[in-house]
Formats: sequence, structure tokens, C-alpha cells
Amino acid sequence: MKSRRFRSRFASAFWRGAGSVVFAGIALSAAGLPARAASLLPTNFFDRIPQTQSGQAGVEADELNYNSSTGIITAAGNVGLSYVGYYATADHMVFNQTTRELVLEGNVNIVDPEGVEYTADKVTVTNGFRDAVLNAMVMTTPDGAVVTGSQTRKIRDQVTTIDDGTYAPCGTCTDAKGRRIGWRVRTEKIVQNSEDHYTDLDQPILEVLGVPIAWLPWIRLPDLTQEDGSGFRTPSTAYSDKIGVKASLPYYYSIGNGMGLLLTPSLISQQGLLMGAQFSQKFAGLGSYSVTAHGIYQLDPGAFNPGFGDTETRGSIQTSGEFMPVKNWKAGWSYTAFTDPAFLTDYLIDTPSPAVNEAYVTYLSPKTFGDARVQEFRLLGEVPQATQDQQAALLPKLRVDHVEDLGGNGTLHASGDFIGVARAADQVSSNAIAYRLGTEEQKTHGTGQVDWSKQFILGPSVITPMAGLRVDYATYNGASALQPGAQTLFSAAPIAALDVRVPFVAYDGASSHLIEPVAQVYYRGGDTAPGITNDNAQSFTFDEANLFSYNKFSGTDRQETGLRANLGVHYLANFADGSYIDAVAGQTYHLAGPNGLNTPDAVNAGAGAGVWGNASDIVAGVRAGMGPVTLSARARYDIGANEIAAAATQVSYAGNGWSASVDYSYMAPDPARGYTAIQQDIGGSIGVPIADYWSATADIGWDITAGKMVSYDAGLVYDDGYFQAGIKAKSSGPLIYDPSTFSYAFTFKLKGPDGSSFGS
Repeated sequence: MKSRRFRSRFASAFWRGAGSVVFAGIALSAAGLPARAASLLPTNFFDRIPQTQSGQAGVEADELNYNSSTGIITAAGNVGLSYVGYYATADHMVFNQTTRELVLEGNVNIVDPEGVEYTADKVTVTNGFRDAVLNAMVMTTPDGAVVTGSQTRKIRDQVTTIDDGTYAPCGTCTDAKGRRIGWRVRTEKIVQNSEDHYTDLDQPILEVLGVPIAWLPWIRLPDLTQEDGSGFRTPSTAYSDKIGVKASLPYYYSIGNGMGLLLTPSLISQQGLLMGAQFSQKFAGLGSYSVTAHGIYQLDPGAFNPGFGDTETRGSIQTSGEFMPVKNWKAGWSYTAFTDPAFLTDYLIDTPSPAVNEAYVTYLSPKTFGDARVQEFRLLGEVPQATQDQQAALLPKLRVDHVEDLGGNGTLHASGDFIGVARAADQVSSNAIAYRLGTEEQKTHGTGQVDWSKQFILGPSVITPMAGLRVDYATYNGASALQPGAQTLFSAAPIAALDVRVPFVAYDGASSHLIEPVAQVYYRGGDTAPGITNDNAQSFTFDEANLFSYNKFSGTDRQETGLRANLGVHYLANFADGSYIDAVAGQTYHLAGPNGLNTPDAVNAGAGAGVWGNASDIVAGVRAGMGPVTLSARARYDIGANEIAAAATQVSYAGNGWSASVDYSYMAPDPARGYTAIQQDIGGSIGVPIADYWSATADIGWDITAGKMVSYDAGLVYDDGYFQAGIKAKSSGPLIYDPSTFSYAFTFKLKGPDGSSFGS
């Protein structure tokens, strides 16, 4: 036959209905990764076999022959095949219609629909396209990760075996200057079973920067596509002065039906074996729960302070769960119990502090939000029981919000809160001024509010009137000697407000400027302290962020009252080069009626915040960005004293591997809050590239008033994009509440091509 290049109509026909795709053998495993490496691989990495059961394949070649007696088709010279998004090239192809065997030889190159490229010397597909063998395989993902194997075998779409397998997220792991970077794993053999969901690695070796650093004779890992597959999870290490080195090797055992058991034995160099176990169960589409326990028999109980771990046995139990039984509804719980509150922190078991014991139900729809829960707060660490008794329990805590769009008639907003507070002991702190942060009590406080608002456009003005009503009911049992006597309160507070804005906009085709004067007048009646005791409105600040708020208190136990006005201006500029300026300045005024902002309470809420007079301090804030430089600043100016009452600013730069920032804060003397002298602090940080992949960092904090160092730290980091390692040392104090501390930390992270990482 004369040599020619053509696309054969007959060749297209014989591929129709061939069953599994020709390239069924290309679902390769990169199981040479450490456990938890699934995030380092492309999505569906082990599942690249198209499920199409029919289709047409195109064949191109310089020479194409068909032997009708044997049913063998051969192609030679620039062979090209295409099938349902796959494309392959080779020097030579043989297909046996009788045995359904396909052989590609010589410079085989295959690209799948997701852009993953495979090269091999020879590819053989047999057994109805369910088995395959690839010799000298190299697989390259679109993000540059590479998997290799001297021979790769796929059997019945279930078991993949790779001899002399390697995985490297950094491709060749050599940079433009010929230096070794990143990491890779190489093994003598990888066996990945997609039916039983496990991966065996024979002689796995982890290489970092081309240097072998870890080796195991054999390890079985879960199938990286099966979240619940049995096998080892990522090992970890940690260190503290109290317990020494902590080395953990978790193992997950899949029980089935969504259930699993995670066992985490940890060797503690100074105390022995810490055993952890977590039982979890998932319900498809409904939710999940888990129960976790830790325990240890301590070799040296005397290493811990009396009453905080100086016993032979210590432990904890934690449980949590969350379920979505019906649409828009969610219910859950969390609970932590321990032998002593310092156990979890001493043994570096990751748990937020305070630990929140709670049960809750939440409802969320486009118009309505509802939440009901009971909560108990337990502080972790060397916390005495007397301090634990000062923590409040919320029995219960309820919240509901509903917004109704009335079409052209405005918006209706209804909300309600109910809180029950139980506290076993008074909580009082003092910084020259006594603060009653919490009282021994049984207290309830219910609040309901409904308001209506509608926006009108009148010429250049945007006018928004608002009218509403707030109702409060509160009780207090008078258990505290600090505030004896039971009390009950009921109040109704009418609310009316008018918001007027006049925006002026200038645009030159590249940059825009907005200047928006804002004037608000609002009235609120009722009691200034409808909560009797103040449990949830203690933190109070006045700055540009809440200048235009109708109630500047942080919780429902306090509220603004009387007739007030907020006046200010907002300026926003966006420039063609991406730079911006965003600034707000203004003042609030008390016009008539009781002034809720200068009514004292046991925690001095609002004292020293610049709002106790009829005219408040002037507040201003600005944020700006100019290329690599960002700036933020805010200040509060006391017009009566003709001085700056408080100010803070920060300037930062980041670009070309360099980073730097400086921040400064200032507060004038504030006897109302116990500060008789000026408070000033300054801090700075810098990051310096010192060589390719290497950088140094340093931070410092200085108390100008006291003339002493508050904190400082320094670090050295290597990061080539795939491997990161570093060391950091930090010192702080002594501060007002915290003693001097010194700590250091090591980092070791292996990164995937998408930036995901694991390590510590």
C-alpha cells in the first residue's frame, strides 16, 4: 500500500461501542505520597476513566493496514488517535478486533480531557479494555506535578501497580539555576486498590531538596480519594517545656456505614504514652457526630503544679455533632469534660479556650434567622475553680431576625433576643478603678424590636426615615452582695430616626471621587439600662466605624436614649492605577432627654470614650492604598480639652520579597478608666530577602511610656514554593496581666502545586 496520511472512515467505525475507553489503563495512582496528601493532587486524581460506553474514535497515520482474515489493524508513522476528549500519539499501533487488545509503541504520548499528559515507551490494553500495562510511564499534571514508574499495571479497573514509582509536585524539582528544590517520594512499588480503598508503599523514601530524609520498609495508606479509608494519617511532632517532645502517629480504621475510629497514640518524652481515640459517624445528607477521648498515666506527676495535673492519671472526653434534619434547620452540640482544666493545654491538644459546652438549633432562610442555644464556658489552663465559677452560663440564649420587603412601601424589620444568665460568683477586676464584670446571679432579659424604614430620592439627596418600638423585660434575683435585692424591669422605647445623605460624585473616565455629607437625627425613649445588670454591653468604643449607628452599645443590656444627632462626611476616591482613599469624620450630639451615653454603670461602659458630653469628641479615620504601600489611621479629638484623646496609625509595605510595617498608638490620660499617664506604644516588623528562597523576619514592640520592651521576635525561613522550613523565637512581657514569656517554634511544610500544604 502506498504510504499516505489520512483519517479512515472504517477505522472510526470499528471503535464504536468498544465498551470502556481505549485508555482505560491510564487511571494511575500517585500513592507514593504521605498520608493526607490528597490535597496535593488534582481533583479525582485516581478516577480518570471516562464512563462513556459508546463513542467514535478517530485514527490518523502515515500508513494504515487492515487484515480481514485476522481482524488486526496496524498503523505506523505519526499515529494519532482521539476518543471522547483523549488524544494519543505513537510511532506504531496494533489493534486486534478478536482479542480486543490494543498496543501503542514508540514515543507514546496521551493527553486526557483534563490536560493530564502521559508518556511511555509502550502501552498495552487487554481484557476488554479493563487491563493495561505502561512501560516507562511519566505522568504530568497541568499544574506541573509528575508521577513516574518503570512499569505501570492496571487490572480490571481495580488495582494499579507502579514499579519504581515516584511523585513530585515540583516536576523535575530543579530550578532555572540547576538547584534542587521541593520534595518527592520514591518507592520500589506502589499498589493502589480502588475497590478495597488502600494503597501499599514498599520502601517509601521522602526526599527534600534532593536529599533522602525519611524511610520506611512498608506502609499502608488509605486511598487518597476515599476520605474514610483505613490507614495511617499524617504523623506530627510538638514540644513544650512541661512535657518535652510529643510524637503522634494517627491510624484510622473504617468500620463501615459512615463509621470510623481514629486512634492517636502519642509518645511523650517526659511523661509516657498519651492515648487518643475518636469515634465518628456520618449520615449522608443529614450530618455527623464524634466522640473523642484522651488519657495518660503520667510518669512524673510532680512536674505539674499542685491541683493542676499532679496526679497519676489525667484525661478528657469531648463530643460534638451537627445535623440538618430538614431544610433550613440545623441542630448540634459540643461538650468537653476533663480531669483538670490544664490537661488539654499541657498536652498540646488543639481545643479553643474557653471550651464552650452547648446545644443549639438554628434556622436560616432568605428572610428569617433564628437561633436557640444553651451554653457553658470553661476556661482552659491553670484556672482555679473560683475563677471558673465567675464564668456565666447562658440558659438559654435566643435570637430571631426577620426582614420583610414591603415593595414600594419600604422595609419592615423585626427582631427579638432573650438571654438567661447564671453565674456562681462575682467577677470583679481593678485597674485603679473597680470594674464589676459580672455578679453572682440568676438573670433574664428579653428584648423585642420592630422598625420600619423607607428610602426616598429627592433631588441630590437620599432620605431614609425610620420608626420603631423596642420592648424590654428583665429580672434579677439579687443574689450578689454587690447588688443585693431582687428586681424586675419593664420598659417600652419608641424609636424614630431620619438619615439624610447628599452624595456628590466626580468621574473623569479613569478616577472617581465621592463626597457624601451625612446627617442623622434620632430619638429613643425607655430606660438607659434595661438589662438591670450589664453582662453583654461592656465593651464600648466610639470611632468612625460606629459614628452613624443608632445604638453604639455592643449588647442589649444598655441602649442610647434621648434625642441625638450624628453629623459627618464620607470621602471615597478610586484612581486609575488602583490606588484608593477611604475616609470618614464626624461627631455625635446629645440634644434632649436622658443621655444613655453618659449614664454610669458598674463596668463604666462609655466612660472615657469621648461621648459623655452634649457634644462628643470628633472622630476621624482613613484607609489608603498606593501600590505596595497601605496606610490606616484613626484619631479621636477632645474639643473641650483641645487635645487628641486617642490615636492609632499603621503604615505597611510589601513588594519584591520585602515587607515592612510600623504601627503607633496613643491615649491621653484617662482617670475615669484608671490611666493617670499618657499611654504610648510603637511597634514594627520587617521581612528581608537575604538569598534565593531565604528570608529573615523581625518584630518589635516598645512601651514608650514605661520605656521598656513589650515583645520581640525573629525568624529565618526557607521557602521555594514546594518546601518550607524555618525557626522563630519570641519573647514578651512582662505585661499588665501576663508574665514574661519566651518561646520558639520550628516549621516544616511540604506544599502541593496548588499551594496546599501539610506539616507543622
